Amino acid sequence: MKVTLTDDLLVGVDLIDNQHRELFARGNRLLGVEELVPSKDDFLNALDFLADYVLFHFAAEETLMAQHSYGEREAHIRQHKQFRTEILDLRTRAEGGDETGKLRLKLHFLLSDWFVQHIKHVDTKMARFVDQQSG
Repeated sequence: MKVTLTDDLLVGVDLIDNQHRELFARGNRLLGVEELVPSKDDFLNALDFLADYVLFHFAAEETLMAQHSYGEREAHIRQHKQFRTEILDLRTRAEGGDETGKLRLKLHFLLSDWFVQHIKHVDTKMARFVDQQSG
């Protein structure tokens, strides 16, 4: 169930790439080994950390976009808000007693599909713009 940050997902901005590595590492710890479903408390604690780290990471990206007057900033921020909403929904559902195994599958989808696609298409485009502005 591991999600891998492959070379094609590196955007070329060290700050962002390093934070993406950390997000994938934390997400993989949360997903754990398929046979070992974390306890509800462990899952909630890990989701809390992941939600906090996502806020930290998105704030860094949003600051970078503002500093470089990135024209697609608002659309990018809307995607960030969508992801944060998804993570917070998982947290609410876990706290409410939804089965941890099902929530781990949803988290796997968020990391392996939504987040990967966001990096490949949205973050990469933003990073190219920032690189052009800096170069």
